Amino acid sequence: MSNKCPVCIKKTIHETHFACGRCIKKINNSVESEYTDYLAVLCRSIFPGLPEEKLQSYVKSFNEKFPLSIIADQLDKLRTLFLIDELSELGHADAGQEMFDEFCDKVDQQGVDFGEALQSVGAKGASSVPFAYNFKELGFELIIHDHTSIAWYLLASNKSQSHFLHENITEGECVIDCGAHYGFYSLSMAKKVGPTGKVIAIEGDPYNYAVLCENIKLNNATNIIPVHAIVSNESGNELLFQGDTVTEGNLRDGHFKSVMVKTVKIDDFINEKPTFLKIDIEGYELMALRGSEQVMKLLKPKMDISIHLYGAKQPDMRNFGFKPSEVLDVLQSNGYQLGDDFSRRLSDDNCAPCGYDINL
Repeated sequence: MSNKCPVCIKKTIHETHFACGRCIKKINNSVESEYTDYLAVLCRSIFPGLPEEKLQSYVKSFNEKFPLSIIADQLDKLRTLFLIDELSELGHADAGQEMFDEFCDKVDQQGVDFGEALQSVGAKGASSVPFAYNFKELGFELIIHDHTSIAWYLLASNKSQSHFLHENITEGECVIDCGAHYGFYSLSMAKKVGPTGKVIAIEGDPYNYAVLCENIKLNNATNIIPVHAIVSNESGNELLFQGDTVTEGNLRDGHFKSVMVKTVKIDDFINEKPTFLKIDIEGYELMALRGSEQVMKLLKPKMDISIHLYGAKQPDMRNFGFKPSEVLDVLQSNGYQLGDDFSRRLSDDNCAPCGYDINL
């Protein structure tokens, strides 16, 4: 997906956004025929290469369900419609319009989490999960235990992040994957660092950690060291880990489980001389950075950091009482420069819900 707004082709937007704010307002104020045209433009941008006949049928279906409503969560529903259709090609038993309608009915209920609604609908196709998918171009297999991960790894575009990781690590290096989930990026990076390098894969969710270990064993990835822990600013403590689903866990109030998990800090691994840090830990990234100041000062590793600012009911560092500007302060005080654009964004502690993937 281009970083230019697909509607005005002028303003630069973040890769997780669908259009610039000005164009979203324009679409909200459009008449029905214009709205349909705008929707098709956005669809072509989100799903390049989709056959036009298929695209138009989805636009029509979506427009009938959500006329003149183009806010972000509605576009996520549109993305899910494509997801459900693609799942049918992966052997999903009950994919199609009926599933999409059920998903929309669930997600329209007040207080329902988007991911939970997708999971509940996806549970109908349990015959296709778990399964091992062979990422031939990456050289590994990944056991996938849920439909959300089908969306993340098989259907979503991970190319830009994977490209950055591979461009910035070399054979023989040590990299740390904070928030390893099922091990997709850990396995990818393990291939790049080779047998003389290592990947320290840290995952706090006990369920995800078990799948991570399955995937390490499946691929005989002896250069990956799994660590079941929460990355924080101190080691040896225990934090109550709570998950919103069995596959998307974090430290926020959860619905399904709670378990005490030990904490580690990145500085604990300073003797391994890490050259690269990937940090994607659902809003707790500030604490990870505070626990890596010795590594940053002495080793200056390159980084890929996902900044979570998605709102009150989603992963958001502000839900922990942290401020985006504090991330900026920690990075700058340790010699990292984010550039004017990201510096401006993170200095706004009250910014609208969004997510940033920062490469340093």
